[in-house]
Amino acid sequence: MEAEELVAWAVVQWERKLAESASGRWEHDPKHVTCLVEDYYSLPDRERRLERGRERVEVCLRSFCASRTWEELRRGRTQNWMATDGDPYETVEVLGIPTYGRPDFAYDASPPAEPKSRLRLFDWKTGSPRDSDILQVRFYALAAEGRWGFPPLAVRARLVYLFPSAVEQTVEVTPEGLEDGKRALAESWELMKSVLADVDENIPLGIEHFPVTDRPGLCYRCPFQEICADRPAATAARDLLREEDDFDPFV
Repeated sequence: MEAEELVAWAVVQWERKLAESASGRWEHDPKHVTCLVEDYYSLPDRERRLERGRERVEVCLRSFCASRTWEELRRGRTQNWMATDGDPYETVEVLGIPTYGRPDFAYDASPPAEPKSRLRLFDWKTGSPRDSDILQVRFYALAAEGRWGFPPLAVRARLVYLFPSAVEQTVEVTPEGLEDGKRALAESWELMKSVLADVDENIPLGIEHFPVTDRPGLCYRCPFQEICADRPAATAARDLLREEDDFDPFV
């Protein structure tokens, strides 16, 4: 589909889901009927939030269709595709640590004489660039060998930012970057184990070991507010929303 057709299709889906949520039918069939956090918690700025969300969807889709990346992929050979958004996640061991995930898109770009020599990875983003995006690419590169048989240094990656404007950023996978990825992965693994009372059985420590976040935007969007005993950040976010027109809970 071209951009305008794709946007029109997305808007139809968007309006259908909004109507489902507003109907309240999710109270009787939550598994099959859309429920938006704006309706579940009766957020006061529902219309504003959803209108901004719709605008973001339209901008992202137009940016996607206009991107150099999409034009390149349309000309490629589909039989070389290794992963696409929507494929099931797989568990791959990296440094003995089970990792779970996949890039938005990957394809084998190896020349015939050099199999498994070049893997292209792509990840699309709907927000502003963050340092963690680069780290995410490094994790994908480390997992590429266990999943597809490509050495990590055979990976070439690109981050494609779609909002507020299109930015296509090439990420170079280097030995230094891979070492940083290994370090971050090991630290994350140890941190996850540190909040478990029983690692083998995956039993967590008590709730007192998990303090409430002090980032208002996170609390305000959280779908689990109802089971949180203390939500000062959510109250602060509502106050901030009333005071500042440019508060963006999507960031």
